[in-house]
Amino acid sequence: MKNKFLCWLLGMLGFSAMSSCDKIIDGGKEEYGTPHADFSVSGKVADTDGKPIQGIRVVLTNPEGHQSAADTTYTAADGKYMLDYPGIFPFRDTTLIIEAEDVDGEENGEYKKQVTDFTPAPFSGRNGWYHGESRNTVDFQLTAGGDDEQGGDGGSENKPE
Repeated sequence: MKNKFLCWLLGMLGFSAMSSCDKIIDGGKEEYGTPHADFSVSGKVADTDGKPIQGIRVVLTNPEGHQSAADTTYTAADGKYMLDYPGIFPFRDTTLIIEAEDVDGEENGEYKKQVTDFTPAPFSGRNGWYHGESRNTVDFQLTAGGDDEQGGDGGSENKPE
């Protein structure tokens, strides 16, 4: 009889402790998951006259030079590109490197590679584990020429949308 009472008492205490969690932890809201956010970089690649350039490879890397196939895209006929990363782990206080390179030879003219770095826009629209989104715009203006590399700011403009 003593063991039954003890089991009942512990069960009740455990249950009542669980029912009072809403008073202890942020109004009772419990969350399970992983922090995630949406991140994108888009822009336009043009020549010095403002004419869009198709077929330019755009690559995004971090300062250590890490990249993957998902970090590469090519410009469309209107010179626009988009790198979209939905559901990534949110990052802060980092600088990313983006480059535009003519890889098709003389097909659309020959342009110098341009490399620039930028600090992504802060994430906005946080809600629980979702840290929001960071939408970034980096435009390039490539100079005609061979394999030389041109530096520059790339016309980066970071803005939350």
